[in-house]
Amino acid sequence: MAEEKQPFSPEKDNQLYTKKTLTALSLISEIGVSMAMNVAVGFFIGMYLDRWLGTTFIFLLIGIIVGILSGFRMVYLLLMRVIGSGGDKDG
Repeated sequence: MAEEKQPFSPEKDNQLYTKKTLTALSLISEIGVSMAMNVAVGFFIGMYLDRWLGTTFIFLLIGIIVGILSGFRMVYLLLMRVIGSGGDKDG
């Protein structure tokens, strides 16, 4: 016997839409937190080194730049993981 087609199910479509929306929001928030935390860690390490060594703001700038670069690297790795798993963040 031929398999019957499933009737249109708005509930199932709504659940799929909700899941995709929440996954996208989760990804966006993870990107934001990753960038902010990397920059904050670089900022505080640079500020600590400037105080400890008695310099003006050179290590602060270096720390911020390193934080930004490491944040972009984290975002890149996260996006490659998501793209490689077919859009499923957990995969």
